[in-house]
Amino acid sequence: MPYPFRCAVVVLLAVLPALASADEAARPTKLTADFGYVKTGGTARGAAVYGYDFAQKSHFEARGAYLLNLKDTEDSEGNARFSLTAPVAGSLALKVSYDLAYRNKPLPGLEKTDTTFGVGVQATF
Repeated sequence: MPYPFRCAVVVLLAVLPALASADEAARPTKLTADFGYVKTGGTARGAAVYGYDFAQKSHFEARGAYLLNLKDTEDSEGNARFSLTAPVAGSLALKVSYDLAYRNKPLPGLEKTDTTFGVGVQATF
């Protein structure tokens, strides 16, 4: 294994206001799962992934993304995940992960930052 690490950085800029008709421009902006705001706004997204293989089936991975609303630059969100996977027996592995989610303008009653710690068994077929 000559190169045990892998890394990628992606920056995506999606500006969509010119695609909206006058009728669609009057509708409120809504977030979609495919990296952008539909019809009435634009977003900028940056993402990075880093991985390191300790052995054939044991590895560390870190990934993160940040999404910025270009119509309202104070409205942004980001997320990150750090995970470590180690083989246990055969095709079973133990995976430990830590997730971090951030939203600059959270819904009322919620905090800006949310974290999750996870431990699980992973099966590879």
